[in-house]
Amino acid sequence: AGGLRANARAHVHNMTANFGRTCMPWGRKQSVWAGCSGGFFCVPGLFGLSADPSSHWMLVAFVAQAVLSVMSDYVATGRDSVWHGLDRWTATCMTMFMVYFAHSAVSPWHCLLAVPPLMCLHGSKAAIARADWSAYVVWHTLWHVAAVSTSTYIMYLANGDAGLVIMREAATAMYVYVRAAGQGAGADL
Repeated sequence: AGGLRANARAHVHNMTANFGRTCMPWGRKQSVWAGCSGGFFCVPGLFGLSADPSSHWMLVAFVAQAVLSVMSDYVATGRDSVWHGLDRWTATCMTMFMVYFAHSAVSPWHCLLAVPPLMCLHGSKAAIARADWSAYVVWHTLWHVAAVSTSTYIMYLANGDAGLVIMREAATAMYVYVRAAGQGAGADL
C-alpha cells in the first residue's frame, strides 16, 4: 500500500510542480510498444459514438488522449515537454470519467474494471522508480492495452456497435462521393 500511496503522491506532483518534466531516469530511450500503444485510445472513442450528435465529443476526447499519449510516451520521451503534463492530466481525467461512466451507464460493479489498468500503471511507475527499462516497457504497454480494452468494453456495453455502424456509413458515403467525383473528373477530360 505504501507503494501505491507513493506512486499516487508522485503522480500528483508530476501533474503540478513537474508538469512538463520527464521522469524517465534512462533519458531519451524510446519503445514503440510503450510509446505508440497509446494510439489505440481512439478505439473506445469509436464505440462511444451513438446516434446522439453530442456523442461526438467522446470520440474527440479519446482521439485527444491517443495523440497526447503518443506525443508524451514516444515522441517526447526522456526530455522535458509540455506533452507530459497534458498527457498526465488528460489520462487522469479520462480515467475518472470512465469510472463515472461505467457506474452511471452500465453498473456500479463495472467500476472495478478500472483496477487492472491502474495496477499496470502502478507497475509502470514502480519500474521507473527502479530505473528498470524492460519492466517499464512491459508495464506501460499493459497500462495502455488494459485501459483501452476496458474502456472499449464499457463503451460497447453502453452503446453496442452503434459507433462502428456510424463509421462504416461515413466511410461508405465518402467512398461513393470520391468515386463519383473521380468519374465526373474523368468525363471532363
